[in-house]
Parts: sequence; structure tokens; C-alpha cells
Amino acid sequence: MSDVGTVVVGGLLLAWFVASTIHQISPPWWGRYRRFDRMRLLPRWNFFAPRPGQRDQHLVYRDIVDGVPGGWSEIDTGSSQPLTRWLLNPTRFRQKAMIDLVNRLFTARRELVERVGDERGLELSSGYLAILAWAMGQPVAEQPCDRQFAVVATVGYAPSRSLRILYLSMSHRLESES
Repeated sequence: MSDVGTVVVGGLLLAWFVASTIHQISPPWWGRYRRFDRMRLLPRWNFFAPRPGQRDQHLVYRDIVDGVPGGWSEIDTGSSQPLTRWLLNPTRFRQKAMIDLVNRLFTARRELVERVGDERGLELSSGYLAILAWAMGQPVAEQPCDRQFAVVATVGYAPSRSLRILYLSMSHRLESES
């Protein structure tokens, strides 16, 4: 690669680094530039300062039989033993998938509200459809029925753990497989 090419690539990587750093802080004026990131090249890491992640998100679903809603069940994303998690964490892929899908759902919701003024059409977003497919693929006790999913946030630990519903889907028909 020529010296000019090296400078150009280095400049692009430097600009990406600076934009990623500013994106973490997200000052008020950054919103007008963030909209140009259509390919989502600017990462958002909130594990640490300035705003660390302080809540856990869970996907839950329930079946509605003859108009009577059943109890909620959590979609299992797995859990490793804390002592071995640093070495081997095979369930991390499902946990990461859940986090990414929920983020995609909320991004689509925010963009719809900003552009259209309401959430109509959210059910056609890729995040919603992927979470719906995951929920519909869970075991069912009685068919036919309707299925509904929700995204729930938890903060803290038992007994002072608090729950908050972040999103409640509409119900979807789950037909028998026969």
C-alpha cells in the first residue's frame, strides 16, 4: 500500500475512533450527526462510565387460551456458573442475541415515533419479528391458543428486586401443528 493509502486509511480509522468516543458521551449536539450512522458503525458500550448498564432485561411469554391469559414464562437464555463463566460461557450467544434483538426493537420504536409520531408498524420491524419467532418457538401446553411476549427489566436482587415492563406485544395466534 502506498503512503497516501496508509494516510487515508489511518485518517478514516482515526475519524471512526473519534466519532465512536463522542457517541459514548452523546452530548446534546451529537443527535444531528448520529442520524447519518445508517449502517450502525458507531458502537454503544454502556458497561462502564458514564452510564453503566444497571438493569437486566428478560423476555417472557404467555399463552392465552379462550381469552384467559396464563402465567408468564421466561425465555431461557441460559446461565453459566459464575466460577467458570470467565473461561467458558456457551450461553453468552443466546444472551447477546436477546440483548441485540431487544435493542433493535427499541431502536425501531424510537425511530417510528420520531418519524411518524406513533408506533404503528413496529410489528413489521426485524427486531419484533425475530423476538416473536423466538417466543412462538417455545413449548406450548395447549393448542390452539394466542401467544404474547413482553420485555421486562429487573433492577437489584431479591427481596428488593424491582420489575418494570418495557414492552408488551399484541397477542398472536399459535395454531396446532397437525
